[in-house]
Order: sequence, then C-alpha cells, then structure tokens
Amino acid sequence: MTAIDRYARLRLIDWWDGERLATARAIVAGAGALGNEVVKNLILLGWGKIVLVDRDSVEPSNLSRSALFSAADVGRPKAEAVAERARQINPDCEVIAIPGDLRAVISAGMTARSDVVFGCLDNVAGRIALSQLVGQTGRIHIDGGLTTWEGSVQVFGPAADGPCYVCGLTEADLRDITVERSCLAYQRRAHDDGGVATTPTLASIIGGLMVQQAVKFLHRRQHTLTVSVGHELRIDTGNDRFWRTEIPRNAACPLHPSQPAAVEHGPVSWDTSWSDIADHWREVFADERVLLHLPVRLREGWHCATCSTCDTSVGVQVEDSQIHCPKCDNYVVPTLVRHINGREPWSNTSPRQSGLAVWSWLEARTHHRRVTFELIDEASTA
Repeated sequence: MTAIDRYARLRLIDWWDGERLATARAIVAGAGALGNEVVKNLILLGWGKIVLVDRDSVEPSNLSRSALFSAADVGRPKAEAVAERARQINPDCEVIAIPGDLRAVISAGMTARSDVVFGCLDNVAGRIALSQLVGQTGRIHIDGGLTTWEGSVQVFGPAADGPCYVCGLTEADLRDITVERSCLAYQRRAHDDGGVATTPTLASIIGGLMVQQAVKFLHRRQHTLTVSVGHELRIDTGNDRFWRTEIPRNAACPLHPSQPAAVEHGPVSWDTSWSDIADHWREVFADERVLLHLPVRLREGWHCATCSTCDTSVGVQVEDSQIHCPKCDNYVVPTLVRHINGREPWSNTSPRQSGLAVWSWLEARTHHRRVTFELIDEASTA
C-alpha cells in the first residue's frame, strides 16, 4: 500500500515549513462553533500539538454550527468531543482535551509552552483571563469574535508594550471590570442580552482568518507577508466589507498584563506540600515572613447560613461561579484566599491536590523581594 502524503500540496508553497508545523503547539480556548473551525484548520495543516479547553457540554443547537460534533456527542464535554473527532481526522496531531473553566485549568506555564494561543470564547470574563495569562508569557494571542453578520480577529503580543484585549474595551466595559466581582456584572449583562445568534459560515471565515495569521506568524522568517500583530481584522458579511485597523495601547489599562523579569523553574514541584514550598522560600530569603501569592483564588471551605452545613475542602474557586449547599440547595459564600504562608490547616496538601493547574506561576514575597516560580511537573518531559 502506498503511504499517504497528506501534505504534498502544502509543500508546493515556496515558504512552507511542514517540520515547523509538526512541532508547533497551540492552546485553543473555546470549543464551540469558532473553536471547531480553528481546530479543523489546525489538524488539516498538521499542527503538532493542540490543547483544547472548554467548560461546556454539547447541546443540540451546536449541531447546526459546529462541524466536529455529531448527534451522539450531545451531553458530552465539548473539548472531549472535538478532540476525539480531530484525532480521527488526522492522527498525526496530538489533541488534548481539558474540560473546565480556563481560569482554573490553564496556567501561565502552559501558555509559555505554546507558540500560539487562540481565543474562541463567547464571554468577556474568559477573554480577559486569557489575555492576562498569555500576556505574562509574551506569546502571540489571536482572539476571534462573532455576531450575526460581523466577525473580528484581534492579534496581540508578543511585545509587552503593545495592546492587550482590555485595551480595546469600551468605557462601559471598563467600568464593569474595575468594580469588585466584576465578572458577575458581565454575567448579568450577557443574560439580559440573551446571547447573539451566529452562523457556521461566519465562524468558518473567522476561524480561517485566525489560523492564517498563526501560519504567517510561524513562517515569518520565510516570507515578507504582513502579520497583523497589534491590529484588528473585521469583516462585515452583510455589506461585503473588510478592513484592518490598529488596536491602540491604553496607557491607563487597568488589567494590562506584565511579564516577570524571570521565572524560576525548579526545584518546587506541583506535588510538593504547601508547607514545604513556603519553607523552601523562607530558607532562600532567610526570612520567616514569606507569603505565597497564587494566580487563582483557593476556596478554604464554606458555611451555609440557611442550614448550618459546613465544608472544609480546599480547591480552586472561579470568582463568578456559585456553590449550592448539597443539603438545602441554597447558595453559600465560600472563604477565599489569594495569599498563603504555608501554615494553614490544609498546608500538608499539594498544589495538585488543591486543584492548581500544572506549571502554574506563583510569587514568593517578602517585604523586600519577590520571585516568580513555576510548579514543575517532575513526571513530565514537556
């Protein structure tokens, strides 16, 4: 049997580098209509490794807009359904599904290990979180958005002095994100708006534009084509218009990401206890007043004011998610922490057991010094 050469036509492009694509890594945040199109394009190109993140499950309405879903997938996590179908289409590609809220399951270290991060999200809170994660690591961030007739592609990074996603938000958006628990404000507005109807045709166009920018970026040394970093590409399919505009850098941006001067990549492990991590930095700094600043909030437990049920389990808590008491089904208010000293009652547990994503970046702080360090995974070769 003759071996299949699925990339023969692509190699006819004079600047094409199939080997570079075969080793490329991407994160795709969102596995709906737009995420489907981005993943489809990546696997057809032979993109080496794709990490796919989504918190939702497949619904019947997704079947009219998402090529990689089938009726049998209804009820399954979107990320798992897309990853399974993608691997069937092109076994050359490694496609990894991570179901869950990206704010809890994606780390700065994961974006640092990627060449490109694609934002295929339908909510502002997720886009802001992704912008901050990618901005810390200096990777290119390609964000796509859809309405009924219009779509946009915004290309950010890797320059720290360039615009970020929040730089382009409106004054009303900025008012929302500068108040405490701002994500709830977005949640209310999204509910009031009732969502936006989109079409598979527009998702296909925007997904193609997003991946085309990534392809040009990966091959930027082999051609003289323009990569639209720091720009927005917008298409109006209702009136057949297309334009490219520069995204201004907002000097007063309240959530502009910053890159650490350096990141320590050892010897602190994802499986080391919190108390041992804190002790390590006390020894390094020769200072007992060490605090560990976490990239996410940890829930130390909760108490139900209605029925007095208590819970002391520790885990990552996304700010706008809500907890129901399992006994009376009322909402409970958890106790949240962002800084710990390693002497908490649960400090004998590890970051992995607490739900932090692998390769998370934390800060060890004293009054006079800060160090950013990564929770390494000793079992991983990535």
